[in-house]
Amino acid sequence: MTPIQRYLVLNEAIKESRNQEFHIHIKGVDELSLMHDSVMLEGCNTSFQTHL
Repeated sequence: MTPIQRYLVLNEAIKESRNQEFHIHIKGVDELSLMHDSVMLEGCNTSFQTHL
């Protein structure tokens, strides 16, 4: 994640509001489940777009 103070503060505020780490779970042929201390991975997931 970028070291810009604005994003660090946003990340901390989101962590405080959830009171837990971020859980990522991707199901498919292979499965991935992990915990992370940054909103970065969740942000990547929500901003991912596919176009036909």
